[in-house]
Amino acid sequence: MPCDISFHLEEPNDGFNQWNVGLSHNLVRNAYIRNYTPRFKINRSKVKPISIKTAEDLPDIPLVLLSPKTSPEFPGKISLFEFEHPEECIYFVGSNRMPLNVKQMGNRKPDHSVYIPTETVHSMYSWTAITIALYHRNYW
Repeated sequence: MPCDISFHLEEPNDGFNQWNVGLSHNLVRNAYIRNYTPRFKINRSKVKPISIKTAEDLPDIPLVLLSPKTSPEFPGKISLFEFEHPEECIYFVGSNRMPLNVKQMGNRKPDHSVYIPTETVHSMYSWTAITIALYHRNYW
């Protein structure tokens, strides 16, 4: 079953090719994009891009926050490999260059806070985190 994702763009075409690769190989229905501009095109998939300001603008379905275990504001609490993915949910990440901040979350609290266990890396590009989480969801 397709899920939804939400990410933040730093610039109009931030990570354009990477997001297209990640989204074209996974079952994603909607992409809720903070700082979205029409110049950012998701053209290799059937994902519908939707502009939002904060997590408060998202539909009322479970919110899965992907965040490093060592994040100062939003530490991941459960390992991806122990996490049971909800049938319907929105995976929420920051941008490719900056971690999540309180402003992006608004008053919305995540239902799950998941980290990707790595031996030495404590953070990664958001498109990489989404791709890993969706691979785990769909194929693991």
